[in-house]
Amino acid sequence: MLPLARTEARRHAGARSAESPYSGTWPTPILESLQGKITEAELLDAVESERDAHRQREILTEALFYTGQKRLAENHVDMAVNYFTATTNLNVPYFIEHHLAMAELEKLRHAMP
Repeated sequence: MLPLARTEARRHAGARSAESPYSGTWPTPILESLQGKITEAELLDAVESERDAHRQREILTEALFYTGQKRLAENHVDMAVNYFTATTNLNVPYFIEHHLAMAELEKLRHAMP
């Protein structure tokens, strides 16, 4: 769903504002996503609620990596590879998640026949 459509859907559902309920509480949305308390779409909403583009890229790096870890734990290897690849493509090398995603991709490459 496009960000504007998501905003309109939230308003229609009775949300008071387009602001995410997670503003300023990062990394709570990641933890709640991993615990199954919120959906990936809601995690994305939390990322998109960050107004600073640079910071949004950083938190997206974290969200993608940990979602990839969740998919890997669920044995959805292809999906995990997609998440880890997207993490590295954001090119935030000063975040450990960037390097961990690279390591996971390398490990998965060697594990596949």
